[in-house]
Amino acid sequence: MLDICRREQPYTHNEGAGTLVLTLGSGEIVSLYQVCLKRAVDIVAAALGLVIVFPVLLFLAVLICSESPGGFLYRQRRIGKGGRIFTIYKLRSMHVGAEKLGYRTGRNDQRLTRVGRFIMPAKLDELPQLYNVLIGDMSLIGPRPLSVVEVLELQKLFPASRVGLVPSVAPGITGLEQISRKCCAELSYSRRFDLNWQYERGITLWADLRILALTLLSCRTAAGAIASAACCEMLLVEAAVADSFLSLLIFFCFCIAC
Repeated sequence: MLDICRREQPYTHNEGAGTLVLTLGSGEIVSLYQVCLKRAVDIVAAALGLVIVFPVLLFLAVLICSESPGGFLYRQRRIGKGGRIFTIYKLRSMHVGAEKLGYRTGRNDQRLTRVGRFIMPAKLDELPQLYNVLIGDMSLIGPRPLSVVEVLELQKLFPASRVGLVPSVAPGITGLEQISRKCCAELSYSRRFDLNWQYERGITLWADLRILALTLLSCRTAAGAIASAACCEMLLVEAAVADSFLSLLIFFCFCIAC
């Protein structure tokens, strides 16, 4: 990975200003891809993705509204980069008010609607998050964003300086933790935080491409999920050398084209 700079990410508490309580100072190594290209890729991919999936979103919205009262979108406050609070958008897979009974969900959750039992395992409920990516709240690939309630509860179990608890980069629709959880349903929070920190310390173009490919593989079969999780430990190490040259090549091509 090409080291360009180091920056400090202090987390402070000021919920009124949209920032969560956490204080963390850690040197973050930033790659050329992360600085110059990752956001551009997110914008283009999210815009194209929204255009492509719009008919699917419209169809699912009609199904959701026709089955149970309430809107088709579910909104929740999540923790983003540096502790910033943002609103995440998902297709509603549960009955209205289900979040009052807890934030943890599963395939056999009785709060799920009939449509929800289909769209949640297929991850179709996450399609509206492309809008979050487009406006900069999220990235296609990054740590899983936790809800405000969940983070406040976890602060009672983990020290404020626990790396990986609050992302130092934009959270993603998919990532190392999300892939690993497909084959390890009981993945501990400590392990999740370690995976998040591992990604944050090694963001490269090659790593993101591998994670995207592994995500598609894990969505197809259970065996794919296990294989994807097994690859998670190795892909960031492999990506470090390849990304230095690949990012430079793409960056120079972009400059020439402009």
